[in-house]
Amino acid sequence: MTAYRKERDVAKAKKKAKKKAKKKVTKKAVKKADAAAEVEVEQPAVADAEEVAEEVAEEVVEEVVEEVVEEVVEEVVEFEEDATAPLWYWGLGRRKSAVARVRIRPGSGLVNVNKKPLDEYFRIERHRRAAVTPLGAARLEGRVDVFANISGGGITGQAEAMLMGLARALVKLDSGVEPVLRTAGHLTRDSRMVERKKYGRRGARRRFQYSKR
Repeated sequence: MTAYRKERDVAKAKKKAKKKAKKKVTKKAVKKADAAAEVEVEQPAVADAEEVAEEVAEEVVEEVVEEVVEEVVEEVVEFEEDATAPLWYWGLGRRKSAVARVRIRPGSGLVNVNKKPLDEYFRIERHRRAAVTPLGAARLEGRVDVFANISGGGITGQAEAMLMGLARALVKLDSGVEPVLRTAGHLTRDSRMVERKKYGRRGARRRFQYSKR
Protein backbone atom coordinates (compact mmCIF):
# COMPACT_ATOMS: atom_id res chain seq x y z
CA MET A 1 0.00 0.00 0.00
CA THR A 2 1.69 3.20 -1.17
CA ALA A 3 1.80 6.52 0.70
CA TYR A 4 0.38 8.16 -2.44
CA ARG A 5 -2.74 6.01 -2.27
CA LYS A 6 -3.20 6.78 1.43
CA GLU A 7 -2.95 10.55 0.84
CA ARG A 8 -5.32 10.31 -2.11
CA ASP A 9 -8.00 8.43 -0.14
CA VAL A 10 -7.75 10.79 2.85
CA ALA A 11 -8.09 13.78 0.51
CA LYS A 12 -11.19 12.20 -1.05
CA ALA A 13 -12.69 11.66 2.41
CA LYS A 14 -12.12 15.31 3.34
CA LYS A 15 -13.63 16.53 0.07
CA LYS A 16 -16.70 14.36 0.61
CA ALA A 17 -17.04 15.67 4.17
CA LYS A 18 -16.89 19.31 3.02
CA LYS A 19 -19.65 18.73 0.46
CA LYS A 20 -21.83 17.10 3.09
CA ALA A 21 -21.29 20.01 5.48
CA LYS A 22 -22.25 22.57 2.80
CA LYS A 23 -25.43 20.66 1.92
CA LYS A 24 -26.45 20.42 5.57
CA VAL A 25 -25.95 24.15 6.20
CA THR A 26 -27.85 25.03 3.00
CA LYS A 27 -30.81 22.77 3.87
CA LYS A 28 -31.11 24.20 7.38
CA ALA A 29 -30.86 27.78 6.04
CA VAL A 30 -33.62 27.14 3.49
CA LYS A 31 -35.88 25.62 6.16
CA LYS A 32 -35.38 28.57 8.48
CA ALA A 33 -35.92 31.07 5.64
CA ASP A 34 -39.18 29.30 4.70
CA ALA A 35 -40.32 29.42 8.32
CA ALA A 36 -39.48 33.13 8.45
CA ALA A 37 -41.41 33.76 5.22
CA GLU A 38 -44.53 32.19 6.72
CA VAL A 39 -44.55 34.61 9.67
CA GLU A 40 -43.35 37.62 7.67
CA VAL A 41 -46.80 39.20 7.81
CA GLU A 42 -46.77 39.21 11.60
CA GLN A 43 -43.04 39.98 11.88
CA PRO A 44 -42.03 42.27 8.97
CA ALA A 45 -38.59 42.88 10.50
CA VAL A 46 -37.41 39.32 9.84
CA ALA A 47 -34.02 39.18 8.05
CA ASP A 48 -33.75 38.06 4.44
CA ALA A 49 -32.57 34.61 3.38
CA GLU A 50 -28.89 35.59 3.29
CA GLU A 51 -28.92 36.81 6.89
CA VAL A 52 -30.83 33.71 7.93
CA ALA A 53 -28.23 31.56 6.18
CA GLU A 54 -25.43 33.32 8.09
CA GLU A 55 -27.21 32.79 11.41
CA VAL A 56 -27.83 29.14 10.64
CA ALA A 57 -24.21 28.67 9.54
CA GLU A 58 -23.01 30.03 12.88
CA GLU A 59 -25.41 27.81 14.82
CA VAL A 60 -24.68 24.66 12.84
CA VAL A 61 -20.95 25.07 12.25
CA GLU A 62 -19.85 23.41 15.50
CA GLU A 63 -22.25 20.50 15.08
CA VAL A 64 -21.24 19.94 11.44
CA VAL A 65 -17.51 20.23 12.16
CA GLU A 66 -17.72 17.61 14.93
CA GLU A 67 -19.74 15.27 12.72
CA VAL A 68 -17.42 15.72 9.74
CA VAL A 69 -14.27 15.25 11.82
CA GLU A 70 -15.67 12.01 13.29
CA GLU A 71 -16.52 10.69 9.81
CA VAL A 72 -13.09 11.60 8.40
CA VAL A 73 -11.32 10.04 11.39
CA GLU A 74 -13.37 6.82 11.02
CA GLU A 75 -12.58 6.63 7.30
CA VAL A 76 -8.88 7.28 7.91
CA VAL A 77 -8.73 4.66 10.69
CA GLU A 78 -10.48 2.09 8.48
CA PHE A 79 -8.12 2.93 5.64
CA GLU A 80 -5.05 2.60 7.87
CA GLU A 81 -6.27 -0.78 9.14
CA ASP A 82 -6.81 -1.97 5.56
CA ALA A 83 -3.50 -0.42 4.43
CA THR A 84 -1.56 -2.96 6.46
CA ALA A 85 -3.26 -5.87 4.66
CA PRO A 86 -2.21 -6.84 1.11
CA LEU A 87 -4.64 -6.31 -1.74
CA TRP A 88 -3.99 -9.81 -3.10
CA TYR A 89 -3.05 -13.17 -1.60
CA TRP A 90 -0.91 -15.37 -3.84
CA GLY A 91 -0.40 -19.11 -4.08
CA LEU A 92 1.71 -21.25 -6.41
CA GLY A 93 0.58 -24.76 -7.32
CA ARG A 94 2.19 -27.51 -9.40
CA ARG A 95 1.04 -30.86 -10.72
CA LYS A 96 2.91 -32.97 -13.31
CA SER A 97 4.29 -30.31 -15.67
CA ALA A 98 1.51 -27.76 -15.04
CA VAL A 99 2.12 -24.58 -13.03
CA ALA A 100 -0.69 -22.42 -11.60
CA ARG A 101 -0.20 -18.95 -10.16
CA VAL A 102 -3.33 -18.11 -8.19
CA ARG A 103 -4.24 -14.78 -6.59
CA ILE A 104 -7.31 -14.16 -4.47
CA ARG A 105 -9.05 -11.33 -2.63
CA PRO A 106 -12.28 -10.99 -0.61
CA GLY A 107 -15.11 -10.63 -3.09
CA SER A 108 -18.31 -12.07 -4.50
CA GLY A 109 -17.12 -15.47 -5.74
CA LEU A 110 -15.77 -14.61 -9.21
CA VAL A 111 -13.44 -17.29 -10.62
CA ASN A 112 -11.33 -16.58 -13.73
CA VAL A 113 -8.74 -18.89 -15.29
CA ASN A 114 -6.39 -17.40 -17.90
CA LYS A 115 -8.80 -14.45 -18.32
CA LYS A 116 -11.76 -16.78 -18.95
CA PRO A 117 -14.65 -17.82 -16.67
CA LEU A 118 -14.10 -21.16 -14.93
CA ASP A 119 -16.89 -22.87 -16.94
CA GLU A 120 -15.37 -21.81 -20.24
CA TYR A 121 -11.82 -22.87 -19.44
CA PHE A 122 -12.58 -26.21 -17.76
CA ARG A 123 -15.28 -27.85 -19.87
CA ILE A 124 -15.46 -31.06 -17.83
CA GLU A 125 -17.35 -30.98 -14.55
CA ARG A 126 -14.80 -32.98 -12.54
CA HIS A 127 -12.06 -30.53 -13.53
CA ARG A 128 -14.19 -27.57 -12.46
CA ARG A 129 -14.95 -29.21 -9.12
CA ALA A 130 -11.29 -30.12 -8.55
CA ALA A 131 -10.04 -26.60 -9.29
CA VAL A 132 -12.21 -24.94 -6.60
CA THR A 133 -12.33 -27.77 -4.04
CA PRO A 134 -10.40 -25.76 -1.39
CA LEU A 135 -13.12 -23.08 -1.36
CA GLY A 136 -15.69 -25.66 -0.29
CA ALA A 137 -13.36 -27.21 2.27
CA ALA A 138 -12.65 -23.79 3.80
CA ARG A 139 -16.33 -22.74 3.55
CA LEU A 140 -15.43 -19.63 1.58
CA GLU A 141 -17.53 -20.21 -1.53
CA GLY A 142 -19.01 -16.98 -2.84
CA ARG A 143 -16.82 -14.88 -0.54
CA VAL A 144 -13.53 -14.86 -2.47
CA ASP A 145 -12.57 -13.73 -5.98
CA VAL A 146 -10.08 -16.06 -7.67
CA PHE A 147 -7.80 -15.27 -10.62
CA ALA A 148 -5.50 -18.01 -11.92
CA ASN A 149 -2.78 -18.04 -14.58
CA ILE A 150 -1.98 -21.60 -15.63
CA SER A 151 0.62 -22.87 -18.08
CA GLY A 152 2.05 -26.23 -19.14
CA GLY A 153 0.68 -29.73 -18.82
CA GLY A 154 -2.73 -31.06 -19.74
CA ILE A 155 -6.18 -30.11 -18.54
CA THR A 156 -6.17 -32.53 -15.57
CA GLY A 157 -2.73 -31.40 -14.41
CA GLN A 158 -3.78 -27.77 -14.71
CA ALA A 159 -6.94 -28.31 -12.63
CA GLU A 160 -4.96 -30.02 -9.87
CA ALA A 161 -2.22 -27.37 -10.00
CA MET A 162 -4.88 -24.69 -9.53
CA LEU A 163 -6.29 -26.65 -6.58
CA MET A 164 -2.94 -26.53 -4.81
CA GLY A 165 -2.28 -22.86 -5.64
CA LEU A 166 -5.76 -21.85 -4.42
CA ALA A 167 -5.29 -23.79 -1.17
CA ARG A 168 -1.97 -22.04 -0.50
CA ALA A 169 -3.50 -18.62 -1.20
CA LEU A 170 -6.41 -19.34 1.17
CA VAL A 171 -3.96 -20.16 3.97
CA LYS A 172 -2.35 -16.73 3.48
CA LEU A 173 -5.79 -15.10 3.54
CA ASP A 174 -6.91 -16.98 6.67
CA SER A 175 -4.42 -19.16 8.56
CA GLY A 176 -7.33 -20.75 10.46
CA VAL A 177 -8.26 -22.90 7.45
CA GLU A 178 -4.82 -24.56 7.21
CA PRO A 179 -5.65 -27.64 9.37
CA VAL A 180 -8.71 -28.42 7.24
CA LEU A 181 -6.84 -28.02 3.96
CA ARG A 182 -3.81 -29.92 5.27
CA THR A 183 -5.96 -32.86 6.39
CA ALA A 184 -7.67 -32.96 3.00
CA GLY A 185 -4.25 -33.10 1.30
CA HIS A 186 -4.72 -29.89 -0.65
CA LEU A 187 -1.42 -28.39 0.55
CA THR A 188 0.73 -31.43 -0.29
CA ARG A 189 2.59 -31.48 -3.59
CA ASP A 190 1.80 -34.61 -5.61
CA SER A 191 5.24 -35.55 -6.90
CA ARG A 192 4.10 -38.26 -9.32
CA MET A 193 5.28 -37.66 -12.88
CA VAL A 194 4.96 -39.53 -16.16
CA GLU A 195 7.64 -42.21 -16.34
CA ARG A 196 9.88 -41.90 -19.39
CA LYS A 197 9.65 -44.30 -22.31
CA LYS A 198 12.38 -46.94 -22.48
CA TYR A 199 14.15 -48.09 -25.61
CA GLY A 200 13.12 -51.53 -26.81
CA ARG A 201 9.62 -51.03 -25.35
CA ARG A 202 6.45 -49.39 -26.57
CA GLY A 203 6.14 -47.18 -23.48
CA ALA A 204 7.62 -46.92 -20.01
CA ARG A 205 6.78 -50.55 -19.18
CA ARG A 206 4.67 -51.82 -22.08
CA ARG A 207 6.43 -54.23 -24.36
CA PHE A 208 5.84 -54.61 -28.06
CA GLN A 209 3.35 -57.29 -29.03
CA TYR A 210 5.03 -60.67 -29.30
CA SER A 211 4.79 -62.37 -32.64
CA LYS A 212 5.70 -66.04 -32.70
CA ARG A 213 6.07 -66.13 -36.48
